[in-house]
Amino acid sequence: MRLRKLTIGLVGSVLALAGVTGIHAAAATNDNGWAVPNDVSPGTESVLFQDASSGEQYSYLALDSAINDKTQDPTCANAVSTPCATNTYQWSALLPQCLTSSDNNCISAFGAIKADGTKIEGKFSNYFPLKAQNEYTGFDMLPSGVSGSLYTIPGVTHQGGDKFYVSVHMNGNSGLGFTQGQTPSPMLDAFSAQIVPVDLEQVSFVGHGCGDTSCPNAGFAKIKDLKGGTFWGQQSPGWDGLHNCVATSAVDSMCGQKFGFPADTRFYLEIRTNIPPYGWLHGRLSDPTVKIDYKLAPAGLSRGSDVDTIYIEAAPVQTPIVYKTYNWADMPAPLKSLYNSSTGDWLAGGSGGGYSRIPSSGGITDPLLRNYTTAPYPDGSTSLDQLKAWLPYVNDKATASPTVWSIRSLSRSQLGASLPCYGDKTKLSGVVTTNSTVYSPGPPSYNAALGSLDYQVGAPHYTSSGDVFKGNYDLLMASSVARCIYGFSAAPIKATVSVISSDGSPQVATTVVNENNGWLHMRAANFEFSTPKIEVKLSQDAPAPTATPSTTPASTIASATAQASAPVVAKKITITCIKGKTSKSVTAVKPTCPAGYKKK
Repeated sequence: MRLRKLTIGLVGSVLALAGVTGIHAAAATNDNGWAVPNDVSPGTESVLFQDASSGEQYSYLALDSAINDKTQDPTCANAVSTPCATNTYQWSALLPQCLTSSDNNCISAFGAIKADGTKIEGKFSNYFPLKAQNEYTGFDMLPSGVSGSLYTIPGVTHQGGDKFYVSVHMNGNSGLGFTQGQTPSPMLDAFSAQIVPVDLEQVSFVGHGCGDTSCPNAGFAKIKDLKGGTFWGQQSPGWDGLHNCVATSAVDSMCGQKFGFPADTRFYLEIRTNIPPYGWLHGRLSDPTVKIDYKLAPAGLSRGSDVDTIYIEAAPVQTPIVYKTYNWADMPAPLKSLYNSSTGDWLAGGSGGGYSRIPSSGGITDPLLRNYTTAPYPDGSTSLDQLKAWLPYVNDKATASPTVWSIRSLSRSQLGASLPCYGDKTKLSGVVTTNSTVYSPGPPSYNAALGSLDYQVGAPHYTSSGDVFKGNYDLLMASSVARCIYGFSAAPIKATVSVISSDGSPQVATTVVNENNGWLHMRAANFEFSTPKIEVKLSQDAPAPTATPSTTPASTIASATAQASAPVVAKKITITCIKGKTSKSVTAVKPTCPAGYKKK
């Protein structure tokens, strides 16, 4: 294997959602290995629209009071010994493998499903790196933190070989307990999971923060500064312009290089946990099936005794990346006017973070001397606006179009802004997945005027190869949530899914709607970009008319019935008949006068 240099950069501190049956092709593509260019020239202003951040995830258990203290190591080996046993802490855990049937907060299964429906279980190989930089041991509701997991799946390969990197990441805080003198109850802030086809490539780590052979792995470590001193901080490998590593092992100079997924294959992942995510999940999946089997703790036992099972199954999706760089002096004026010349940030704010690829340029306000890259969140509040601003300058074309399999929970801030009907903190309300570059933050928003659930997506019109990019969108929503939003009854729900172009014209798209086992699944596929809107409208048939009950008293009805059935009796009448001075009365039904008499 060819040796390559990789620089080191600094980083800041049972419910069932049934998917649509079918396998969607996810053709392997070299775009999965696309690496962020190493544009380190002063005066550079760049933008990177990419679903995953360039830094890798890692485990740690760190004291709140020392997490930003550069003079000391803030990490703990466990939370049952001092100092983390008696102080608040933050935790970040890549979950380990389940070793027994009673283990929790661990990966219990991973595998693939072939196009013919055959399910193939993956085989765990080892953690990568073999030992995490800040590995720690958890307890009860605190997950242990290790490295990501490497698997092979018999008979399933990709362009880079047969290895698959699987990571389930959970992070949170120590929760309540310290002030009351009780055992803390760790709280979950975020959940995410990803599957990546990889091959291990040897690289030579020579860069900022470490010597030729003594680079630490990602996490908290003692780092060398530019003046030769050291400080404690979080670090992970940066960019060399050649590699796209999902994870690295700096201690043995290895990179988990990303590759494309094999075509026509779905993948599944099962996790056991006693601190499951709630509310909404979102991510990069096609035709997902998500199940969370929530357990109830036996009487007298704490929540920590529960073990809930999360099952996720889906096909990967092609998700465009957009990258562009300018020298500030040459940046087009209309685009430059949208950025803060002193900081390099998007003036409207709210779209994500940014970083410098020259550590010494941090804080420099002269754009001709600064090196800065904005990295909008895929679901940022103004990321859609920022993408629209850049698309004309990249010819509405993706820089790379890798295939991705990932899912994560919504942040608390996103859930806080959503509808009250989405707010159940004990169960899953829904899942939204799309292959667009950027999309609306949070669950679909309710448009009261139109009676629709709206979701905005955005991506280049063309893939990196020049083909028209086709979008997909899946909305899985608990039927109870839909009924809450619309005030529906328990009767079946109908739905329509529409794709509206940015100019307001409707698009032709393949749509699927079904309700099954208490969940609604609404899907739109094969629509085109750049920034269409997905509209979902739910409805219910009016209840069938029922007979209006009679207000006539029963006794009256009975009397009328009896009278109607009784025989009719003829009524007799009486007339008077006269003959001269003689008169005579005749009584009969039809009386007539005798002969010689006439009626008086």
